[in-house]
Amino acid sequence: MKLRALILCGIVLLATYQSPAFAAVISGSDVNIRAKPDAASAVVGKLQSGDRVTVLEKTGSMGFAGMYLGRWCRIKSGSREGYVFSSFVREDGDADEQFHVFFQAFAAANEKGDLNYIRSRTVFPLTVVSCFEGNCTDSAKTAATLELNDLYMKRPFMYKQEFTYEKGSVHLFYGYEATRFNLYFRLQKGKWVLYAVRTSSC
Repeated sequence: MKLRALILCGIVLLATYQSPAFAAVISGSDVNIRAKPDAASAVVGKLQSGDRVTVLEKTGSMGFAGMYLGRWCRIKSGSREGYVFSSFVREDGDADEQFHVFFQAFAAANEKGDLNYIRSRTVFPLTVVSCFEGNCTDSAKTAATLELNDLYMKRPFMYKQEFTYEKGSVHLFYGYEATRFNLYFRLQKGKWVLYAVRTSSC
């Protein structure tokens, strides 16, 4: 009887437990506060860059909304309470680079042909797998042999950019002319870097 009571008590405690609230700062302009953890939910307020908030809890798992990587945070700012996507919430002491900030710079450098920046955000040797009609070849690119054609991110894309996140790695898929591109990124010492590329014929 006592054991059953202890188990029931434990279940109640687990059900009511919430992670501790923590302070954070908003890192974007006109950031929407939503009524529910859903991008289609009603907007109940807005926050500006530098606004201080209290994060009451984080909900769901990490994922993408467009090119923004994060999950929903239930926040409180003064008398306002609601949900904000974590891409725009910086926890005090968190120095990790936000993916969308990195990717905007990375894509712009690619379109401008700035190989120096691309190289600075790439792990070498870079694994590049090229597939054509089912036959694949592997190569290990160095900083000296990496070319823009290995990544070709110029528009218009044949396929819309798609981002997925799994086990700390970001997978980007897009198409250009007759080639499908798959780029893989991960955090390394707080910075996002490219660590693998796979291309295939359409």
